[in-house]
Amino acid sequence: MSQPTTNPSTTATREYVASKMSAYNIDKIIGEPTLVTFKTLFDQLAVSAAAVKTNQWGGLHGHLPLLVSDAQFQTISGNVAAVTDKRNKPNRIDSRIDGATSNYHRLKFTREQDEKILDYHTQEEVDDAIKNLIIESVDPQYIEELKRDYVGYANETGKSMLAHIKSTWCKITTREKGVAQRALREPWNLVEDITAYERALDKNQITCLDLGVPINDSDKVQIYMENMYMSDMFEERDMTEWEEKPEADKDWATAKTYFGSLFKKRKKYNSDMKARGAGFESANSVAQKYQPNPPSFSGDATVGTTTSSFSGRGSTTPLDKTQWVEYSDSLEDSLTEAKEYAASLEAKAAGDQATLLQKLEMAMEQNTKLLALMAKGGLSNNSDEGGAKDEKKTFTRRPRKKARLCKHCGEEGYHEDDQCFSLEKNKAKRPKWYKDQHGE
Repeated sequence: MSQPTTNPSTTATREYVASKMSAYNIDKIIGEPTLVTFKTLFDQLAVSAAAVKTNQWGGLHGHLPLLVSDAQFQTISGNVAAVTDKRNKPNRIDSRIDGATSNYHRLKFTREQDEKILDYHTQEEVDDAIKNLIIESVDPQYIEELKRDYVGYANETGKSMLAHIKSTWCKITTREKGVAQRALREPWNLVEDITAYERALDKNQITCLDLGVPINDSDKVQIYMENMYMSDMFEERDMTEWEEKPEADKDWATAKTYFGSLFKKRKKYNSDMKARGAGFESANSVAQKYQPNPPSFSGDATVGTTTSSFSGRGSTTPLDKTQWVEYSDSLEDSLTEAKEYAASLEAKAAGDQATLLQKLEMAMEQNTKLLALMAKGGLSNNSDEGGAKDEKKTFTRRPRKKARLCKHCGEEGYHEDDQCFSLEKNKAKRPKWYKDQHGE
């Protein structure tokens, strides 16, 4: 097993890294590693390393850069300039500090340097933990070539050990490359959200790169745009506006932002129109109830010649006139039914309004009587059945106690000596303000 950092100051860091990474299970590979078992091991190690936070590499993906390549990390982070280089061991004292440095800047620079030193030690502890997990997960014969006398795997990194296992034992076939390429070009099914399709493209691109299939962001944007056209979800002006952008602005991040915004607007518009259509649909159902079907004419020679409309021009057969009379009667009947239906609605509304007005008038009448009784002094708290005159009820206020000095608490108040809260027998009666005041 690789030797961990031996600096005593890193003990707390080592314990922190161990507690974070041990929370995730790492499966052991039985026998010779294959592409499938290797990918499982890689994914488990990636999740474990990403769980240990750091300020390096943008600070958003933990120590994941210790396992992935620059191209993979650029795809994952969305930063085309991102690199996965490890931090070199920083000096103990910041080089900016000299004899002329003020106390303020000396303290500031020292804290910044201490953070760099902590990040470096955390980085080394995570890398050592990754190597130990690889050693425990793979049979010795598959990594024995990397082991050196006396130092073991000290000169290796987790990334170099994984690269050795993959290149030596996991043979990538043409078929596997083809499967990865076809997955990348899988069309957008329009059922899933556009962001889900974008994430699928990112994931499939990483798979292609992992298998040695060169797919850059320009290739991914091309595939993405082909699907935007095929989806037929965007209007001509939207696509034209994209095509007129400078080539430098047609990158992956811009494409996702541009079409993601359009997709959300289109989705909201469709939702609003669907809700509005539901309202029209219920209104049309009422109209269709009273809409009769006009007669149809076959123009059969045995019946006679028909005209395109019943307007008095030309001639019509007796059968035609009969149909038009029936149609006219049906229209009249439908109109009558519609009027009756409207009248019933109007009558119901009028009845509801009349009932409401009646209740309002009754309430106003009762209120007027109440005000009249109050004005005459007719309201009384005490009245008998014979209508006897009410007697005015008088109330006398209890005389207020005078403050006195308590012999128990020595304070001036209104309580009796026997009721003083300072007495142990009155402890259960003590109110909250008394307990707060005396720290109970």
